[in-house]
Amino acid sequence: MRRGVSGTFNMEQNSEQKKDASFSDCLNFPSSPARLQPRRHSAIWTNKELVNCADQPITNLNVIQTEYAKTLHLKNIAVLDNDERIRHASVVTTLNQSLIPSSRVHLEEAQRKKSKMKYCSKKSQFSTSTEKQEGKVNSVTANLDKEKNIAFLLNELDVLRANNKKLQDQLFEKDKELKTLKLDLELQESIAEAKIAEKAAALVEEIHSAQHAHDEAIMARLKLASEERNDACKQVRQLEQPLKTLENINPEENDMTLQELLNRINNADTGMAIWRTGTIIVDRIYRTQKQKKKITAEEINALIEERDAALAQT
Repeated sequence: MRRGVSGTFNMEQNSEQKKDASFSDCLNFPSSPARLQPRRHSAIWTNKELVNCADQPITNLNVIQTEYAKTLHLKNIAVLDNDERIRHASVVTTLNQSLIPSSRVHLEEAQRKKSKMKYCSKKSQFSTSTEKQEGKVNSVTANLDKEKNIAFLLNELDVLRANNKKLQDQLFEKDKELKTLKLDLELQESIAEAKIAEKAAALVEEIHSAQHAHDEAIMARLKLASEERNDACKQVRQLEQPLKTLENINPEENDMTLQELLNRINNADTGMAIWRTGTIIVDRIYRTQKQKKKITAEEINALIEERDAALAQT
């Protein structure tokens, strides 16, 4: 059965090639190769479909003739003449009318299955390609995220370095201010100590000057006292000279009071008695003055000792 079909195909192929040349002209009015190129590709694809369909069991000869006629006129679209366009169109219409509905359904189902298989393969390829692209995109985004994170961290590091530098500068300035404050404080302390030392020196000088003045005053008083003592001694010596002659004349007269001596002068009859009584009174006065001078000298010595003790303490 298949050998007969193939022989019929070879016989009809030679007779239909001439018709296909005119049939392509009637279907395609423009003859430019650029516009006919898509139709050639579609014709080749239809021939491949026919070869694939030939592997299936074919039970009707009309179906094979119809498909073969379609393949021939799609292959030779660009070589048909204008005179044969109408005749070839009528042949195609008669062939299409002679097709059996069941064969059409069978071909449509085969085409649907094949298109579905192509769609599935393309879908799987597309899914794999999309997965690869998604993987690439994910890797690229991950790299971009890493680069962004690195850039962000570097920026943060620069900011922290700048802040650290500012803080170090501020610390250096504060340290300088602290050192200047310490120096100012030390200078003020030294100035205060110098002022205190000056005041102490002035006070000591005042004390020394006051002590010197006091010493000078004491020495002047002592000098005056010594001069007075010397004068008194001279006077005493002058008075002692006449008393030496009268010494121990009447020892009882030494025990007489001043009032008794005065009464004795009043009661004296002669000048010698008055002179002797007056001498006794003068001697009594001299002794009293001498005792007073002795007491004064002792007081002066006590004052000198007190002064020496005060000078030793200072």
